[in-house]
Amino acid sequence: MVSPRPEQTPAATCAKNSTMQAKARSGFITATTAFSVYGTGGIKPDWSMNNAHIGGEGIFGQAFAYAPQSWLPSLRWAYDRLLGNLAPHGGHWDSVRHGSFWSILFYPEDVIPQNPMEFWDWHIAANDADGLGLFTFRNAYQDADDILIQFKARLYSLDQTNWGPDGLGFRVIGLGDSFVVGGGRNNPGLKSGQATVYRTDPNNPDSFVSNQNTGTVVGNPVIKPDGSGHAIAHMAVSNVTTTNHKRWFVSDFNSAATGAEAVMVIADTSDDGVWWQLPTFLNNTITHSGNQFTITGVNGATLRGTVLHPGGTPNISVGTRERGSGYMVLNGGTLAEVSEQNPLITENRHLLIQSSGDGDFLVVMTLQPAGVSHPSVSRISGGVSNAVVQVGNRNTPCSPTLCCTMVFLSRLLLLKLLSTSALGELWLLARPIKPWHTEKPRSNQWFWRTQDSPS
Repeated sequence: MVSPRPEQTPAATCAKNSTMQAKARSGFITATTAFSVYGTGGIKPDWSMNNAHIGGEGIFGQAFAYAPQSWLPSLRWAYDRLLGNLAPHGGHWDSVRHGSFWSILFYPEDVIPQNPMEFWDWHIAANDADGLGLFTFRNAYQDADDILIQFKARLYSLDQTNWGPDGLGFRVIGLGDSFVVGGGRNNPGLKSGQATVYRTDPNNPDSFVSNQNTGTVVGNPVIKPDGSGHAIAHMAVSNVTTTNHKRWFVSDFNSAATGAEAVMVIADTSDDGVWWQLPTFLNNTITHSGNQFTITGVNGATLRGTVLHPGGTPNISVGTRERGSGYMVLNGGTLAEVSEQNPLITENRHLLIQSSGDGDFLVVMTLQPAGVSHPSVSRISGGVSNAVVQVGNRNTPCSPTLCCTMVFLSRLLLLKLLSTSALGELWLLARPIKPWHTEKPRSNQWFWRTQDSPS
């Protein structure tokens, strides 16, 4: 019999300590089973100076004690599939450094699991505008194919032992692979391996000194029930010294509208940005042609990027660079299993896009399973701050029954940013389409627009 969940000590303390609540639940929001890093059963985005493994050392078990009662069904759902008896890499039960002790004490075996996607408070927690500014967009809590996308505004600096120059960066783990990663724990890899806009060539990390500057959120970020959402953030001087860097970040999981499992729209403006960088897992491959690049994961899933600004055929280069620490063991296993035949991965593969001289970039990325083609991406009008982007242009046969339930097969997503950040606002407009009652195919399209002037 599992020990009863305490009601007076940690639970009562938790009610007065939102930070403890956040720590208890954040591990579940940010962890997936795409890989079992160092044999811990899963992987998480490697932000700041953290590793990618999910060795919680008891934090997952403690979540059942410190989180509110209403969270327990969703926490159990996530725990079972991440570390428990439904985990694809076996039940690790949060065992790193004897952490299973807390799961033995507090695992709520009498609680009926509930899918976190059906629990609105879970989505509220993914909107971190009042915390560090780490926004989480996630489509499922089910298996290794879950798609996890994060964008970081970096609203405050962590302590000296756990900080990183990662403001306005993003990470992508999905469809069983890690597509966008960080730079590791130590410099120079830490500062040269971020997914952001650089003023100087990150291949020459000695040419700049990173900092602990913080950013601001512009407008009102949105996290929707399906995990989609958007946020805008700004840094006067970014952590890699780019001046006046503002990033719009949109994540969308409405595959019926876009034709992709996930869509990301990333728009950047700056005074002096020269290099747009995307670091990826070393085992992935990168190819590019014209204004597109494709990252192919170890299982065949692909991330396709379309560069809409700079226009024409942009200057794209790829390469490898040393990380600031190991990412995972090449062929899987724990650190104790590292060998000459199974070494620790200490490099990232990266892609760089060079600016046309104005410091701005507009990149649209789509994520698809192995063997599935990507939808078309185009810019209908505008540049970056006033762009209208269309994703998807496909015909879908539709039965009367299906069409009566899918009333948002086509929609319009508008992002509006006023030039004065204090008055800036971010809002979403969904345009419903009336149900169809014929077998006539219909085109599915998804639009995104950002505008820097009042309407």
